[in-house]
Amino acid sequence: MASIQIETRETDIFTHLRRKHREVSALIGHLANADGDDGSTRERIFRQVREALETHSQAEATVFYRQLRDAGADRDLLDQAEEEHDEIAQLLDDISGTPVDDDEWIAKILELQDIVDHHVAEEEDDVFMVARDLVTPEQAIELAVRMRREESRLRASH
Repeated sequence: MASIQIETRETDIFTHLRRKHREVSALIGHLANADGDDGSTRERIFRQVREALETHSQAEATVFYRQLRDAGADRDLLDQAEEEHDEIAQLLDDISGTPVDDDEWIAKILELQDIVDHHVAEEEDDVFMVARDLVTPEQAIELAVRMRREESRLRASH
């Protein structure tokens, strides 16, 4: 039986983001391994991946990155992270325009997986290190609350 993890109000932004990163990576992994069948499975999982990535990227920029910018974080580091979000969004658009039964489709999914994995590794190493110096533990908890609220708002608007 699968374990269900529940976030509490005391979950900090770092735990929340790591959990979201693992969830989206798992979804992309399912997508990369989805059978070709009639394409409906791939299309369904791709919609989930796209929504998860778009929601995460927008909420992260609005809540987490904005807080770090306001606290004086290295602008180049945050600009690079947001450029990676843009690269992911462009690739999602490209994948959307590719038929799921095309050989290029799975190649693009694998490219998406690589780009997301690279972004996550840099963020969890470099951005988190900077953030831990700029936000208090209490602020980190409040950021997680704000992030969940923003994610909910964005999902409701889809």
